[in-house]
Amino acid sequence: GAGRSSGEERGAALFPRKLGPGEREVIGEAVVEYSEDGLLRACDPHGCSVVRVPRRILVDVEPVPGIARPKPLTSCIYVEFTEPFMHTGGRGELWFLAPYEVAVDIDDRIIARVTPVKAKFTLVGDIVDGTVCRYYRGPVFDEREAALEARRPGLALVKAVLEGGPAKLPGVGFHAATLPLYTDEEARIYYPVVEVEVEKGFLEVKSSSAPPVKGLRVAQVGKRPLIFLPSLVQPI
Repeated sequence: GAGRSSGEERGAALFPRKLGPGEREVIGEAVVEYSEDGLLRACDPHGCSVVRVPRRILVDVEPVPGIARPKPLTSCIYVEFTEPFMHTGGRGELWFLAPYEVAVDIDDRIIARVTPVKAKFTLVGDIVDGTVCRYYRGPVFDEREAALEARRPGLALVKAVLEGGPAKLPGVGFHAATLPLYTDEEARIYYPVVEVEVEKGFLEVKSSSAPPVKGLRVAQVGKRPLIFLPSLVQPI
């Protein structure tokens, strides 16, 4: 079996990182184990993937948007706030936490993917025109420091920039499928900035590729393709 451990079970691991035979990565409820004989086993609350890796090569372990486990159903994530956030109008910002997943790559091809936080789904909008999104319920903050204190393994920070009139926001959803993820010197994970336009009775949320604060670096191997992402419209 795999021996040497790393990741958030013994301290932060910088991403992307290499995993070799005899090592394991534990983040929340996700475990990636690479045995000495080349058997790669990636497990989460939804099941396990087992792959035989040739030539005892190193594999890449990296965070990816949390939208593919237990199977690809959506491109978006919706975070319901435990207490609604009151936007008083004009330009403002808020911070919240959203799940990410962990991918194992060989030559930039994903061979396994696990979620540190058990996946749930919800419908954003009505049953006819609504969108199914990955669902997470958590607190909302008006500054990054408070979000950092509340963070736990498998959750990334998200900064939302607000524009528009006053409104009580029950949560924020955003398209995430092709987004790059960022990391800081302490291996904490961030989604890019999301832009929230408050209209009468609804929010229009646009994803971006912009890092939320200075000094971050991309947490993934190579360059992730960025295609046009549609806005996610949600009623409030």
